[in-house]
Amino acid sequence: MLTLTVGTVLVGAIMVAHGWWQVGVAEGKTTGWLAAIVGSILGVSVAFGTVKSPELGLLFALWAIYAFMVAGAGIQGHGTRALGFYGGFSSVAYLIYVIFFARDNDAMGTAVTGVLAGSFFLLFLYMAPPLRALARVVAWIFIIGGAAVSVIGFAELLGATF
Repeated sequence: MLTLTVGTVLVGAIMVAHGWWQVGVAEGKTTGWLAAIVGSILGVSVAFGTVKSPELGLLFALWAIYAFMVAGAGIQGHGTRALGFYGGFSSVAYLIYVIFFARDNDAMGTAVTGVLAGSFFLLFLYMAPPLRALARVVAWIFIIGGAAVSVIGFAELLGATF
């Protein structure tokens, strides 16, 4: 059964890889294959109902779609503008999740979805219009934000309480 902590580690890894690709350190195909593998893990967990709750299932589905879109752009060379528009949509969804987790006094979920909401809103600004001046800023925010999301997930896996 996949939990929020495992999901955060996986989506954080994709965010970091995507950021390194945008900076120019990683190659698109390598990032794409990593994203395809993670997207498959997340997608299968949603499809077969191995997620704890419907709320987490939707969150995992959002992450799987993001991973598959990065995979499509990296492996097949598809345009990234749709990824930017998805960033706008998902940033609104993550803001709703911030409220959801804050209401339940879940500091880990609130922190993770807050980082994701901000990161994906900047992804929208960078790729949808497109504002290429934000390229490096968004890439570094994805690297740092993705690392933070993964560290929060690993800390929770190792028993830390927030």
